[in-house]
Amino acid sequence: MSRIWAGIGRGTSHHHGLALDTEDKSLLSRWVANDEPELLKLTGDVVDLADGRPMTWAIGGTSPRALVGHPLGERLELDTTRGA
Repeated sequence: MSRIWAGIGRGTSHHHGLALDTEDKSLLSRWVANDEPELLKLTGDVVDLADGRPMTWAIGGTSPRALVGHPLGERLELDTTRGA
């Protein structure tokens, strides 16, 4: 089962979400407003794309604590490398 690599590049008013498979094929690329419902939809859409495959998330420009308490938090494996 191939892993999904997902990330959110955090900006001031908008964030860029990206999901890739292990072959570097883009599965999702979307800009969303800095708005909780939009971010929840983005992360939910990535989980739907993963369809049970393991996921690793990288969060750029913020602390991974941004996803603590997220409804999908128990399923999100975070890459906490700074500068991502």
